[in-house]
Amino acid sequence: MEQLFLNTIKTSIISSIIILLVVIITPFTKKRYSNRWRYWLWVILCIMLILPIDISTHDAPIKINSQNIKSDRKVILNKGNIKTDEISKSIIHQQSVTKKHNNSLTTIQFIMLIWAVGGTIFLLWNIVSYFVYKKSINRWSYKVKDHNINILFNNIKNELKIKSNVQLKICANINSPMLIGLFKPTILLPKNRFTKIELKNILLHELTHFKRFDLEFKMFILIAKSIHWFNPFVHLMSKIVSNDIELCCDADVTENKSIDYKKIYIQTIISSMKLNKNNSVEISTNFNGGKKIMKERIRKLIEHKKQRSGKVILIFMLIIVLLTHVLVACNDSNKYNNKDLHIGYINFDNDILYLDEVELITYENKDRIKELELNKQSDMFCGRYIYNESSDTIPFKLNEKTVYNFVDWRNDFISEGKDNNYSTTNKDEFINHLNTYPCYLESNLDDKTVYDIINYWGDNDRQFSTTNKDGLFKYLSNCLNEVPKVPFWIETEGNSIISITEF
Repeated sequence: MEQLFLNTIKTSIISSIIILLVVIITPFTKKRYSNRWRYWLWVILCIMLILPIDISTHDAPIKINSQNIKSDRKVILNKGNIKTDEISKSIIHQQSVTKKHNNSLTTIQFIMLIWAVGGTIFLLWNIVSYFVYKKSINRWSYKVKDHNINILFNNIKNELKIKSNVQLKICANINSPMLIGLFKPTILLPKNRFTKIELKNILLHELTHFKRFDLEFKMFILIAKSIHWFNPFVHLMSKIVSNDIELCCDADVTENKSIDYKKIYIQTIISSMKLNKNNSVEISTNFNGGKKIMKERIRKLIEHKKQRSGKVILIFMLIIVLLTHVLVACNDSNKYNNKDLHIGYINFDNDILYLDEVELITYENKDRIKELELNKQSDMFCGRYIYNESSDTIPFKLNEKTVYNFVDWRNDFISEGKDNNYSTTNKDEFINHLNTYPCYLESNLDDKTVYDIINYWGDNDRQFSTTNKDGLFKYLSNCLNEVPKVPFWIETEGNSIISITEF
């Protein structure tokens, strides 16, 4: 979830840069290029804002990482250097830190909570406002009864090849024509009287909006604004999108039309400017969007010189979007950058290791000893207790770089007389070592053997000797039994294993 939030922030920042670039270059491009390139850029940005997919490379030059409680975990497993006492202290510290913060929110989680609450409130506010507005205009709306207007409306629908059930109504509670309704699309006309040619242009304009799926686009813009409610550039984009939708709709209506037709269409726009503007509501279109956009619409229509499509600018912008997404990585440091140390029982399934995590309890953990009612003499014979609360397992990936650290007691891999600490990246060697556990017991233990034991788990290191094989078995009960019952230290990064160390 944190990674999704970080991807959202990254996408929001990249989109802000693109929006700012569009605002900067628009004064220099609006006379030579049509608005279509901006429209398709908004479509792509809208999809990107709603679906913040991370396509950054693993070795991206720019990396932004979150920080959380796991950043203070000390990992001390090193190839060829097995330090059981230091590892134990690291494990115990890690478990205590994790337990302390289990019920508290990290900084990024608190920010995520604010983000989620803010987005939900923003979206619900706009949805409720939409339905309240729609309910209010429905009270004052009725179907058009004029036979001639209905014939004109149906003829335009046929001309645009629209087979969907789009309704035409008159509403006494609006000031200018509009299209509203995702599931029951309705064109609403004010009670004002329009000439036949004005009415035709208005209906053609609003039905073109419907054919272009502009209401659906505005709905997705609303979703994008709800996700990025904190970003003023996204709200700015929403306003620009509304204007570009009107400009592109005008371009579609007047495409391949004569100059005389465009003059008549412009006259319709001028006439509608005398009407008051409707209340602004999401997921609707307004023929009269305000004087500023109306003037821009007229300016675009009177341009007799054919404007370029702007494909080059669009491609340039998309290259910037792609490069920034690839070169900037915004990662959850807990998932990708922090090395974690686990202890638990292991099982293998090809290149997947399943870890059943356990808790390591020593004499220092007085609160846990009291909580679990442990007896130091019987339960903690060797100075520690392994508590396995659950048998749930966590999958991790093994790879060719995974290091296996163990003590080669039988000198299978190390010459006799040398340090028995052995490290390898060969998984088969580690598996062979695991299979020696029962062999080691069978070939080396008898009633007369003297066993030297070093207990690392007590208050102080203590060394003693014994011929009591039963006592030794109890001491080694978690080390030399079946493999699933032997705990191992597992060093991980993300879902990959760096090293496995014998307990």
